[in-house]
Amino acid sequence: MLAANVAWTGHGVVTGHLNIVIPNALLLLCTLVILFRLRSDRGVSWVATFGPGLVLGLLNLGINVAFGPVAFAIAAGIPSACAQVIQFHELLLTPRIAGISLPFLAMNTVNQTFWLGWALLVDEQSVILAASVMSVLMCINLTWCLLRRHGLVRARLALMSA
Repeated sequence: MLAANVAWTGHGVVTGHLNIVIPNALLLLCTLVILFRLRSDRGVSWVATFGPGLVLGLLNLGINVAFGPVAFAIAAGIPSACAQVIQFHELLLTPRIAGISLPFLAMNTVNQTFWLGWALLVDEQSVILAASVMSVLMCINLTWCLLRRHGLVRARLALMSA
């Protein structure tokens, strides 16, 4: 999350879109609080806690400046897309999905759809690309989760062992 927060906050600054800067800066603060607490609780070094996220976030921001909004959207979107694909994989295989929050999935899906709508209105290429991919992946996850919760589909592992 740190990398994404840094990258998208920086993107908002570079493009002059306060509506990108403000929510991502707030999320950045939340992420920092969580990481500070995790670091102190686990006794992990500063570099191990913050280094990878800061480096990746600044690298994505550099891609934005050097290669433009499409390259940035690809670089910034890949980790989030991978997370969604991993979640779908778990939804397919895991027999119990009690730990997945339907309200959280639904809110994130709606959020990405709003970002996509805004980006289409102002022709913000990075957000159009990232939000399009994320909206599709989140809709798939939300739909599959709903189907699982209502017993309309079962986990593949449960089917293989039955």
